[in-house]
Amino acid sequence: RAVANAVQLPTSLTVSHQTVTSLIHYLGKAAVEYADEVAEGNIKDKEPSNATVLAVEGDGLVLKSKNKSKKELHRIQIYENVAEKGLNKPRRVLVHARFFADIDKKALRERVEKYLDNHFHLGKLTGLSNGDGGFGYYEESFHLMCWASHEHKHVRDDFHVNKKIRVRLSFCPKKFVDSMIRELRTLTNEKEIQERIPPWMDTARSYI
Repeated sequence: RAVANAVQLPTSLTVSHQTVTSLIHYLGKAAVEYADEVAEGNIKDKEPSNATVLAVEGDGLVLKSKNKSKKELHRIQIYENVAEKGLNKPRRVLVHARFFADIDKKALRERVEKYLDNHFHLGKLTGLSNGDGGFGYYEESFHLMCWASHEHKHVRDDFHVNKKIRVRLSFCPKKFVDSMIRELRTLTNEKEIQERIPPWMDTARSYI
């Protein structure tokens, strides 16, 4: 109803809320059909890729309605690199990005698997996956999509790592947690991180 009103107020068009609903369903169906055609390789939306590294990221978005019912929109993005555009205030953009979304998690994963198979030489690629560790977004889930790649590495982004640290160490002073996260950002390899974990944990235990 809000959309119908927004269309009618500044224009001479008369649109009912039922028509808006019909259009939403029509466009949703068309979007799914288009995504399936792209995944099958029937629509070539970009030039063949010579990438050696491919990033696959996924997350879910919970949609709430007025009657308090919930649906989760699952979204996966695939890209080959990150570049900066603009001179004064450069912004980061994804290179050769492709986005897929669906309410049905299984259908989405199958669509992504087909897209990867039909658009990339996976045997020559290193797949880098990223998820927040929620249901359906852990390492095994991404491995199913990247199984044919030469190598698959799963990582957790800074945002979710830092969030988990703050939740688990909520009983510690904020100053200590902030300093720990700042130090963590300066470490460059796994060995350095493993060496710092024992003193961090000893300090955290002293606050219990």
